[in-house]
Amino acid sequence: MADLKCNSCGAVVDTVPLKRAGQRLMQLALVEISSALCPYCRTTNALAGYNAVEAFICCECGEGVTVKRRVQ
Repeated sequence: MADLKCNSCGAVVDTVPLKRAGQRLMQLALVEISSALCPYCRTTNALAGYNAVEAFICCECGEGVTVKRRVQ
């Protein structure tokens, strides 16, 4: 398996079989991805398909987070 990580923040965007990694990277290049830091557990959350984030549920701790400053 291959973890595909964001170049900017290091968050894991997807995990795929190694032989599909190249194909998946090409797909991800066509999708907008935003990221936001959870204030509770300090995990960076990568959110594929969004160009801005106002609120999210943390992928690590499950807490609901309202972003004070909209991030892109």
